Amino acid sequence: MYGQLVTLAIAPEHADAVRPILRANALASRQEPGCRRFDLISPVDAPATFLFYEIFDNKAALKAHHQTAHFKAVADALNALPEGAVTRSKITFTDLTDP
Repeated sequence: MYGQLVTLAIAPEHADAVRPILRANALASRQEPGCRRFDLISPVDAPATFLFYEIFDNKAALKAHHQTAHFKAVADALNALPEGAVTRSKITFTDLTDP
């Protein structure tokens, strides 16, 4: 098992435009071979912050995810935002209890 926890903090004035693209990515990602779980959540007190909890079978499945049209649509949308409008962080992890 191979996963990521990705956080995107979007400037509030851009969050509504990005939200449907992030949602479409999450829904499509769940259909990918090798995707075990793909959650898109947002804190109730920070609606312009988005967290992705992504679990894939292995690193190869995650790399394949990064080549999909829906992933590239997110990258394009975020790259189109003005400088400073998005802050990103990512933690990559493995499950220590997974055999």
